[in-house]
Amino acid sequence: MVPKPQFELSRVYDDGNSDPPQIVPLAQLPWDVQADRTGFLGVGLIAASALALAGCRSRSRKAVVRPPEVAHRTPPPTACVASGLRTATASVAFTPNGKLLVSGGDDATVKLWKWPGGAHVKTLFGHRGDVNAVAVDHRGKLLASGSDDNRIKLWRLPSGMLLRTLRGRSVVTCLAISPDSSLLASGAADGTIRLWTLPGGRLAEILHSGSPWVHSVAISPDGSLLASSDSDLSVKLWSLPDGNGLATLNGHTDQVRSVAISPNGKLLASGGYDKTVRLWRLPGGEAVATLRGHRREVEAVAFSPDGSRLASGGREGSVDLWDVATRFLRMKLYGGAEHPHVKALAFGRSGDFAVASNVGIQLWHLPEGGFADCLQPIAEHPKRHQRRRARPVQPPSSVQPPPTPSPGPPSGGSYCTCNTVCTCIPVGY
Repeated sequence: MVPKPQFELSRVYDDGNSDPPQIVPLAQLPWDVQADRTGFLGVGLIAASALALAGCRSRSRKAVVRPPEVAHRTPPPTACVASGLRTATASVAFTPNGKLLVSGGDDATVKLWKWPGGAHVKTLFGHRGDVNAVAVDHRGKLLASGSDDNRIKLWRLPSGMLLRTLRGRSVVTCLAISPDSSLLASGAADGTIRLWTLPGGRLAEILHSGSPWVHSVAISPDGSLLASSDSDLSVKLWSLPDGNGLATLNGHTDQVRSVAISPNGKLLASGGYDKTVRLWRLPGGEAVATLRGHRREVEAVAFSPDGSRLASGGREGSVDLWDVATRFLRMKLYGGAEHPHVKALAFGRSGDFAVASNVGIQLWHLPEGGFADCLQPIAEHPKRHQRRRARPVQPPSSVQPPPTPSPGPPSGGSYCTCNTVCTCIPVGY
């Protein structure tokens, strides 16, 4: 006769719970459960109970948390249809109040847009090459732009008046302004990072990264730390304002194209050509996580104002939105039929999110991911910016001045004079 079991395992801990199996006396089970289970428990559970009572515990497993479903968002088919001769947008930034959007493009101009609404407010002329970077100070009164012409220009906002031009030695690739608006950091194609005092624009320090190219710079919220990424596969940390090197963070297996520091200053994000986004703990620089989701190179990363979301985008044409706390991918924003090359990302104050690419600027409402608008900067003077040594192009004027008088040619024929917009006009005699 099979003896009646005295104990039954209350449940099997195969869901990652590290607690030992709990043994519940069979007498405590409901009568109908006892009657149904007495027969088969006689063999199986007597052995299990004996092992459990003897202190033999099953090996626990780590909890397996299923990732949430990823939401996919795509703009309407007709939202970003090409119109006119568009210019690629390489950089984008919101003012702190979120009412103005600034963009820099390959037509050598900086454009100001009203937001919400997307109305074009003003175009700032003066650069002679592609505008690779724009940065707005935390008061919203100063705008810095960096270009292929080796120049950094400081503008007053919202008027757009040019305040000062800072001259570097190489192509300006990236910019960052300290939280107290006293320091400007600029990265260049010669591997240097220059620190400029604001608002005067005095060159204070030159940092040498040891790499041929600096791709990105970011300053911590307290202004004490500078992070930079370059072409030697690493992220570097520097102290401010003295510019002393603190640490080199290794982990990426290809060029690191972008860095961003969280609003609380505790996390650093980096994205690179190895198709990964990596998180580092600050100020020490310990590796925290590697986020994998991109199929092509990552060119831009940015934290949301509250630090709960991290955005990353690149050459595959979509933007990934990550939950910083769980490290899960929550949403993918697609660029539409043209598969844009994402070059820069920016969060606004009230949940607005801007994506700069080679086909314009897309704007989204977060966290729901609703499509807001598609801005298409039009080249104001196509291909003129390619003349690196040419005179700066002036904005077109509605009233053209008459040609400047000039002495006639020595013999027959015609000759040209140049007016203020540098248009050659045949003049007879």
